[in-house]
Amino acid sequence: MAVVAYVAGYLVLCYYLSSFGFNPVSPFRPRVLSTGACCFVCLAAPILIGLAVASIPDRGLSKAVITAIRILCLFPLCTVANMLLFGDLSEISVDNTSLHTHPIKALIVISFILLFWWVVWRIGPWAWKNYHTHPTICTAFLMSIAVYFTAPIFMSTLSIRESRTLIWFLVLSVVTCTIVESLPGFGEMKWRRDLRAKSLKHRKDIEAAILSLERRLPEAVAHNDDDPVQQARDLLIEANELRASILSELAELDSHTSVLRLDRLLSSYLPVIALGTALLAVTAYARWIFPHIPLKMGGGEVVSVTVYEEHSGSEPHTIHAGLLDQSDEGFFVLPKGSAKGLFLPKERVRGVYFFDGPDTSTGFTP
Repeated sequence: MAVVAYVAGYLVLCYYLSSFGFNPVSPFRPRVLSTGACCFVCLAAPILIGLAVASIPDRGLSKAVITAIRILCLFPLCTVANMLLFGDLSEISVDNTSLHTHPIKALIVISFILLFWWVVWRIGPWAWKNYHTHPTICTAFLMSIAVYFTAPIFMSTLSIRESRTLIWFLVLSVVTCTIVESLPGFGEMKWRRDLRAKSLKHRKDIEAAILSLERRLPEAVAHNDDDPVQQARDLLIEANELRASILSELAELDSHTSVLRLDRLLSSYLPVIALGTALLAVTAYARWIFPHIPLKMGGGEVVSVTVYEEHSGSEPHTIHAGLLDQSDEGFFVLPKGSAKGLFLPKERVRGVYFFDGPDTSTGFTP
């Protein structure tokens, strides 16, 4: 697990820094492991959610209904996971002025939240036990929960980081759930082989029965036995229909355009497909998610800095930039207004000022 996280962290960090013109960095650095751990969590959490939702039994429901139920379950699970993993709880504050000015409004909001969670706590277990007998009620219940958890996306109350990570969770979990539902496991390969052998045996038995009926039918007609003749004819028709059905199943199994053959292909090359999908997911993560995750969480969010570069015989040169990375050799920065990075060797840097606003000590205003 640690090796996978380390490799993923190195790939993500190299891809991210290479977009600013830097060569691959040394793999033996603490940031590589923290980046890999963050990447691993961002990939594993939605995949586990997708696997859990895909395992919800259909209990005889139609494909459309069970798919709708599973998709609606993804929204609250992904939102809660995203909030716990990447929600900055330190930014949550209470506006005392609004509470004192509008106590009734605050009481209504708090009451609504408590009532909502009480309803979820009471109806949730019932919905799990009865969603196959009352699909309409359970679907409406899940839809209300999904609307509650996804409303901040449409109301634009989430930050860019929270929006991106939530959409990432939703997309990856939906893809995982869809693949798990459609892709057969390796155990089903044996099941298909057994089914084919059984179908071949049934075909031989039916052909033998049809041949026996075809021989006896003329004798029954010669003796004018109406009932046996009619029974033989009915049985012959039924046997022919069964043989046609089995032949159709065998043709589907052997057809080059069969969906089952596609499943066999996917199952045979599943490791290669999984590796390609993982590389694609890591690339997408490095491109769209990693730059918006804070550095303290193992992400690549740019930190605003003022770097004082040493110049012989003159005052230090001030560089206002974003800090991309730092190592024992120096600092990787992105100067303001530039799309390419700048490497500053450690011996040339007199000082680095980390700031989130104006630099009052130097008079610098970003």
